[in-house]
Amino acid sequence: MRQTVGRRLLALLALAWAGPAAAADFTTTVAPVFKEFCLKCHGGDKPKGDLSLETLAADFAKNGETWKTVLEHVSDGSMPPKEKPQPSAGQRRAVSEWIASGLVAQAKVFTAANGRARLKRLNRVEYINTMRDLLGAEIDPEELPEDGIASGFDNVDAALDLSSSLLGSYLEAIDVALGNALSPGKRPKTTTQRVDYPALGKLKTKTNRPMPRLGTSTIVKEQEVIFVSAAMIEKPVVDALADTPGLYRFRMRANTVNTGKPLTLLIYTGNYGRGVQGLLTRPVAMVDVPAATTTVEFTVPLLAHETIKMLPYGMGNVYTDAEENHQLPGMALQWIEVEGPLIDAWPPEPTKRLLGEFDLAKASAADAEKVLRAFATRAFRRPVQDAELQPYLDLIKTRLDKGYSVAAALRVGLTGVLSSPDFLYLSATPGRLNDYDLASRLAYFLWSTMPDDTLIALAKRGELGKPAVLRQQVERLLNDARAHRFTENFVGQWLSLRNLKATIPDKKVYPDFDDWLLHSMPLETYSFFEEILRHDRPVTEFLHADWSMLNERLAKLYGIPGVNGSEFRKVSLPAGSHRGGVLTQAAVLKVTANGTTTSPVVRGAWVLDHLLGTPPPPPPKDVPAIEPDIRGAKTMREQLEKHRSIERCAGCHAKIDPLGNALENFDVIGGWREYYRTVPGNGRSKVMIKTFKGLDHPVGKGLDVDAKDELPDGRKFTSVDELKQFLLADSDQVARALGQKLLVYATGHRLEFADRASVDALLASSKPSHYGFRTLIHELVQSPAFRTK
Repeated sequence: MRQTVGRRLLALLALAWAGPAAAADFTTTVAPVFKEFCLKCHGGDKPKGDLSLETLAADFAKNGETWKTVLEHVSDGSMPPKEKPQPSAGQRRAVSEWIASGLVAQAKVFTAANGRARLKRLNRVEYINTMRDLLGAEIDPEELPEDGIASGFDNVDAALDLSSSLLGSYLEAIDVALGNALSPGKRPKTTTQRVDYPALGKLKTKTNRPMPRLGTSTIVKEQEVIFVSAAMIEKPVVDALADTPGLYRFRMRANTVNTGKPLTLLIYTGNYGRGVQGLLTRPVAMVDVPAATTTVEFTVPLLAHETIKMLPYGMGNVYTDAEENHQLPGMALQWIEVEGPLIDAWPPEPTKRLLGEFDLAKASAADAEKVLRAFATRAFRRPVQDAELQPYLDLIKTRLDKGYSVAAALRVGLTGVLSSPDFLYLSATPGRLNDYDLASRLAYFLWSTMPDDTLIALAKRGELGKPAVLRQQVERLLNDARAHRFTENFVGQWLSLRNLKATIPDKKVYPDFDDWLLHSMPLETYSFFEEILRHDRPVTEFLHADWSMLNERLAKLYGIPGVNGSEFRKVSLPAGSHRGGVLTQAAVLKVTANGTTTSPVVRGAWVLDHLLGTPPPPPPKDVPAIEPDIRGAKTMREQLEKHRSIERCAGCHAKIDPLGNALENFDVIGGWREYYRTVPGNGRSKVMIKTFKGLDHPVGKGLDVDAKDELPDGRKFTSVDELKQFLLADSDQVARALGQKLLVYATGHRLEFADRASVDALLASSKPSHYGFRTLIHELVQSPAFRTK
């Protein structure tokens, strides 16, 4: 740990680490403060909030969480309430020091005996990635139950239990994976299929009518078919479904017509009702067709019995536009070709690595032992002792004695290895991590999978723990394509983007919401995150930046001209734009709303928790939630007034509501608004909203938006732009909040009270870089908190 600590390292923590003797005495100093200022509310038979400071025992092992809550309210000045008599600064400090001393002393005792983190199971994502790296297995996430969540993440030890049903799911996945790895069979045949569109368009049915698969909204020429209706081209383009799951390459000869710019296709894969599971479809890619005739190529994974369909954006509407069909924007297609499955080598590389030079048909018991030993070393992510390996060798021997083939007996032994706690759990002894455990922690932090050969080799030589070597490996892992898993898994949970599809906006109110927008939303945030990480930009840019990563669809939503196509690129935000930072990105704005309305409470609480690291407590159980007025007669601000009038709610809502009110200019899908939309009808005035497909839809025009408010400290603002400047004034807190989230995610353990000192040290070491995000990750990996259990 670096010798200097940040300016925000609380003096009470430093005092607490010196030991209980340095803290104030409870009887002579703390108890009198409680009696004078606290017991009137938090004493007696009916204490407020069910918290009695008369009966709360100073047992920090048993009552630690309650004492943490007391400490937070005393140290931040929120208790006693402002209208009540207040303790002096010295009294408040004495109480804080006494509580901090007890909490830290308890943390020392626990950590010395058990380590900071607990035994941690691989979560679903980590398990799937690890099985892929070990055996080449492609496990459908839906085949495994979802993991629990603790401290905002699904890789935290406290939420990762192992149920009998989960173990059963593991055994099913193991059986399939080993079957494919040990007996891959013949190499699947790679085939090429081609659809010629002019020939297809000229085909006639028995009634001498054009083939219905192209429809009437097409123009058939000698060399191409011009599509001017999205409804026609969005149908499946290849009738033959994939026989074998794998990677398939699609190539098509195409260009846009009457538009002068690229046209974006959203690519879906699915079985479209022709598979045993019925209609399944999902968007997987975006492809741009240029104005000039070009061969466009893209590669997508397909499951068995799947094909693709293409949904274009930017075409006109043949039913409402005045122009003739041939004058509408469209896409000309000559042919489309599919090749696959694409196979680099056979047998697959994981099978070669598993079996090495051995032919199972001719292998001996000694060969099976060699295969098992090598596999267990990789699966356990460390050297395996003979005594550890013996139970699995016994499984093989027992099966061989019963007449099993070597292949069948080996399969039983390998199943045992993959069912072992040494594979399913990331374990370590209390204290400083050895190099193998450090390799695992680093790999699962940045790649969500097992350490690769390079990390294991460095661990074997005892070099990984050297600061310079560790820094080099962090750079290597961050520069690898697998680091995108860190982006998706960390950002997806830190900013709640995994919930993006939990609600779908009401089409009556938001007809301009579409699949291209939904597919683009998280990609902006992921690209923004990776741009900050790649260039070590200050973490304060997560709160506000004068640029973003945009494609055409998001730029249109944000009112930013000159951005064409599906590709994301760095775009400077124009003067006067209300965008900048994740707070005003469409993905975050959608995930903090429901399908019809926005709530300042939901958005304000989200900002406090996810960006400022100060989550509000849950609301009182007996206070009903606010039901939005979907008629638009009252704004949410007006309805919130009754909550602010309730004494128990006023304190929290004074912190929550202003942050949410500042975001009221952003609607359910992340668009800027001056008024609320409502369902059309009931005599309300209407406005016409144009969709990206060119259709006009009426929506009701509701009340005007009022985004101005006042922070608890009296600072007033009129817009989200002013609020962000207030929040940026405390850049340390912005960095602290992110540092805390990273520490939880990286170590797989909740933030303990004693970790506050670790976070302070982390901020102090990264502050010279203005809290550069890449620097922050480097300093986290070098820190004692990361390098100890």
